[in-house]
Amino acid sequence: MRRSVFGKIFIGFLVLVALIEAAVFFFLYQYTYDRVVEDATSGIKYAAASVANAFEMYDPDDLTDYKDSGEFLMNMCNGLEITYLYVIKPDLESKDETYLAVGYGENASEEFINNRYTGYVAKGTLREEQIKAFNGEKQVFLHEINQYDDTLICYTPVLRHYSLKTYSFVDETESIVCAEISLTSVMNTFNRQYFRLLLLILVVTVLLLLTMGIILYIKISRPLQMISKRMKGFVSHKDEFFEKLPVKGKDEIAEMSGAFNSMAEEI
Repeated sequence: MRRSVFGKIFIGFLVLVALIEAAVFFFLYQYTYDRVVEDATSGIKYAAASVANAFEMYDPDDLTDYKDSGEFLMNMCNGLEITYLYVIKPDLESKDETYLAVGYGENASEEFINNRYTGYVAKGTLREEQIKAFNGEKQVFLHEINQYDDTLICYTPVLRHYSLKTYSFVDETESIVCAEISLTSVMNTFNRQYFRLLLLILVVTVLLLLTMGIILYIKISRPLQMISKRMKGFVSHKDEFFEKLPVKGKDEIAEMSGAFNSMAEEI
């Protein structure tokens, strides 16, 4: 069975392009994934620091100060695409957390919304990372898979607060800010956008390969087939009328056609 040189070249080129694109897609995915996680980390870091600065004006012993602060946290969540943003007052002895203010974004779970509100006390849930932040360590990170989500969390202390008893600022940490972002939601959004891009690139690649295949067939494969056919016909029917091959251009195909015409005329 005759095998076409054009087919071999095209299939080889197709395999090469597929391998190159697979490698590019893999490294692009890894690079983009790292950038997405890095952006998510920067987002919660900025949100936690901003809220910590703003809440220095509040007194953690007076919950009435925090009644309207939830709106501020909600706006921060929506503006920075943060999933959860809340301020707590920890108790190091009992390991309890008192929620002073709570905000959440579009991807927040219903369970979190229903069970976290101003004044809510979570019994014995204080984490080691929260204690570190309470002791003054800024931007303590935690990757946690909990009952709500797969989240990346940043804890930042509120380094001072305004006291309603003395009507002055007290340089003492009594609360910490917690900023969480849902990695599940982030990756779902990223995967959708990435695979749309992947599909677009694949479609463009297929169109380019088809275009290249058509051009190669017209410019190379079909002229070679004509030369082969005329050569066979000349060998079989030398005594009959000889029809010259068309010579177009100055490429190798044209040179081959011209050489064959000259050889046939001499014979």
